[in-house]
Amino acid sequence: MDDDIKKLVEEIYFITGYDFRSYRPETFQRRISLRMMDTKCSTYQDYLIFLKNHPAEREPLVNSVTIKVSHFFRNPLVFEVLYNEVLPKVITSKMSDKTPQLRIWFAGCAGGEEVYSTAILIRELENKRFPGLKAFLLATDIDRQALEFARAGIYNKAALTEVKKGYLDKYFQVEGKYYKVNKWIQEIVSFGYYDLVAAKVPSPPSGLFTNYDLIFCRNVLMYYNEPVNQQIFKRLLGCLNNPGYIILGEAESLLPNAINRLQEVYPKLRIYKNHHT
Repeated sequence: MDDDIKKLVEEIYFITGYDFRSYRPETFQRRISLRMMDTKCSTYQDYLIFLKNHPAEREPLVNSVTIKVSHFFRNPLVFEVLYNEVLPKVITSKMSDKTPQLRIWFAGCAGGEEVYSTAILIRELENKRFPGLKAFLLATDIDRQALEFARAGIYNKAALTEVKKGYLDKYFQVEGKYYKVNKWIQEIVSFGYYDLVAAKVPSPPSGLFTNYDLIFCRNVLMYYNEPVNQQIFKRLLGCLNNPGYIILGEAESLLPNAINRLQEVYPKLRIYKNHHT
């Protein structure tokens, strides 16, 4: 990372508390240039001055740097395996608990499409195989605007191209040109702000980030350098039950500190099982 970018990142951290210091330099530089164009800033110093004088720029900055592209049931084979294999195994393993509850964390939930896709599968399993199934889905992100969008649960048709017709009819309400996720799905999901790496972000409430049966962390690691990804893995593993599963993005893979803890149980799908004893 060259000196100008380093200074920019440090100043952004000082001004906003958003920590992009561990982002891959080429990714950060490419994304920040978009904000500079939109704000008509020709240099990094100009942009810093603009950021200091315009607090409202903080959200567009985060949105730009952590750009999100998603839709429901993205990578359908992952969700097929999730429905037919992973979730039934996890649910069955919890049946001996006094108060069994399926716990899933989405670390980097973007606009909520992945979260609600999983919630639909859970409701389907409840209807067909596991009556009375209790579930808690925690969805976190650094992008507050994305979190508000996700909480609203309203999507255009393009986001739903992979959704089966039966699911559309059962789990969505039509509102003009849009589709709204129904309350039966939303009631098992909680959205909240959380940064996986920033030191300035307060710690979450005690007990919230523990005992997860499944953790989604798809297309998050690709933003950071390897030392930070090692920290992220350490945090995720500390929250994962045994047995438990972690799902990564297509272009992501395990780092050395996780290889001894996780086994890739579904080749090429980036689905890993905790086998630590």
